[in-house]
Amino acid sequence: MDTNYAKKALRILQKEGPVALAKSSKASIFSKKHKFQIRTLKNHVNRIKYCAPSKPNKLIWLKPEKINYANSSICKECGLGQIKPGDWDRNKSPYRKNNWRYKGLEQRYVDGYEWEDTLYIEKYEEKLESTGSASGCDTIEEFLDVRCSYLDELYEEFKKNGYSLNRHKKVDKKTRTQWKDTFEPFASIARNGEIHLNEGNHRRALAEFAGIKKIPLNVLVRHKQWQELRDEVYNNGLSKGREGINDHPDFNDIPN
Repeated sequence: MDTNYAKKALRILQKEGPVALAKSSKASIFSKKHKFQIRTLKNHVNRIKYCAPSKPNKLIWLKPEKINYANSSICKECGLGQIKPGDWDRNKSPYRKNNWRYKGLEQRYVDGYEWEDTLYIEKYEEKLESTGSASGCDTIEEFLDVRCSYLDELYEEFKKNGYSLNRHKKVDKKTRTQWKDTFEPFASIARNGEIHLNEGNHRRALAEFAGIKKIPLNVLVRHKQWQELRDEVYNNGLSKGREGINDHPDFNDIPN
């Protein structure tokens, strides 16, 4: 058991008693992060179904500029290392086109706009007006002071020290923390090997603007046809005409 969980459990037991500890443990066990981790463990069953499945927690590294598509049709709570058939990989959209977050961040970090003049702030002002909250902030002033300051710090950290894995990063997220923040950006791999971004818009964009050569990605799901290709290469090596896929970042764990 993680020592932090043990210490927390002891504090609850001493201060609030066993009933409170039981309730806290139940909530913790069934939190989104813990459900995600359990489902990731279940995805290890792919070792039985396939010859060359990747370890669910394996990271792939890719130039941010080569992530040209986003895909929002993937279940983000179903764990790392999924293998799925179907047409989910066709539900992609161009990453840069109509992506106001990317455009707004580009205005800030490439074009040198003040935050108040960016599309990014314009959209979050609309969100605040319609919902009353944005990234845990209740006003645009708070959003600028907290959220935008964090993005500025993260960008400067990328420029100065490169991309640090989340567990090593030196810039603390000051706005609402989500369970997904402990992972690297989520990606999926289509049947043709195309890599789609599922989560991590800000980190992908800031890495590009800061000149980061490669960023790590946690793979949520691989298309079944892509996994079958991995199996084929594992069993028979690279066939003639397919030598190019040897450079694919998802093939670095397959001997050939």
